[in-house]
Amino acid sequence: MPAFLGQWELLALAAVVLALFGPKQIPRIARSLGRSVREAKDVIGEMDEAVKDATRPDESSAQRLPK
Repeated sequence: MPAFLGQWELLALAAVVLALFGPKQIPRIARSLGRSVREAKDVIGEMDEAVKDATRPDESSAQRLPK
């Protein structure tokens, strides 16, 4: 079973969304969704950097360790 939508399914979904929200609301909803996705990507990137920084060995502590 494919995990993607076909041409007719997308057309039916677009018709339902248009009927529910109307043509004036769709651009606003799309912008809001785009902003949400962008914010989520930014947060994920910040978390990734924080994890990398936390797991990176500190240079000053490496100099203090006995050899």
